[in-house]
Amino acid sequence: MRTLSLISLALAGAALLGVSACSNRAKQQADDQKIEIVVHRGANHLAPENTLPSARAALEHGADWVELDVRMCKDSVFYNLHDDTLGRTTNGSGRIADWLSADLDTLDAGSWFGPSYVGTTFPTIDMMLDSLRGQCGFFFDVKRGTAIPLFVELLHRKGIRPEESFYWFADSAMLREFMALAPEMPIKVNASNVEKVKEWQQVCKPAYIETEVPSLTPELLDYCHSHGIKVMAAIQEASDSLYAEAIRKKPDLVNIDKPELFSQIMAQGLSED
Repeated sequence: MRTLSLISLALAGAALLGVSACSNRAKQQADDQKIEIVVHRGANHLAPENTLPSARAALEHGADWVELDVRMCKDSVFYNLHDDTLGRTTNGSGRIADWLSADLDTLDAGSWFGPSYVGTTFPTIDMMLDSLRGQCGFFFDVKRGTAIPLFVELLHRKGIRPEESFYWFADSAMLREFMALAPEMPIKVNASNVEKVKEWQQVCKPAYIETEVPSLTPELLDYCHSHGIKVMAAIQEASDSLYAEAIRKKPDLVNIDKPELFSQIMAQGLSED
């Protein structure tokens, strides 16, 4: 009887080890296939874009990074706004650069999206950082007209670290000024092939490149990874099929509008594997 008990215990132990090994393999597979989600203006199909509700909805659906569109008003306060004018996403009008922050703070940034968002605050960058810090990273899209020394001062005041942020500038002069003042911060550039990445490497040390899904070639991914550059796929307003194609090509990150859809397609792919 003692011998049978020992055999039973041994078999049970082996079974547990087998389950543990399978679990570890499944976790490793999930880690290997992890694609970080960057939300473009937040989960902007679920809540009004560039607001705290859209950012929080994105986090609920698996977002790792929240994009912040940096715009500066007349008295040099930074707001999270994509357009240079207020009319599309607030009840204000005209250029944000012509408004004082005391007046901007009275605006409604949600009623245009739906009645449940009436009274949604038009957020400053400070507000976004204070509310979301520690829950996600930040992708800063720094718009033209931003005073770079003041923006860098904000980053230092908030203690934003390189590992929790990266930065994009459409204006090359602003990019150079930022690199001179904050050389430690990671830069994102746009490139559709290896040749363009090499061109950017003459200008800066890119930490991220962004490209369209069709440009996610093995050659581009291999070159970027061999030079310590992460690759982000730009797939705003994408279809299910384009999300699925991006998942198959395995970029490091995706920049998307619908984290709720992407996470669902990603989970389906993992379950099929």
